[in-house]
Amino acid sequence: MAEAEKVSRFSDYPTASPIPMEAIKGQWGLVQRALDDGRIAGFDILGAVLIDGHLEQAAWIRDFIAAH
Repeated sequence: MAEAEKVSRFSDYPTASPIPMEAIKGQWGLVQRALDDGRIAGFDILGAVLIDGHLEQAAWIRDFIAAH
């Protein structure tokens, strides 16, 4: 799978199931490396309603953003 595909998969739209935490951590790790390497200047979260519906994932993402 291409890196761009990995970065864009933040929710399982067909089932509305929470993304496993390991996948969340991996995806945000890609974001952090891209920020560190200067490949991106920032990021946007589109459709936060999908994240907020899954409390463990939402809390981890909020903590990640606050720390970085």
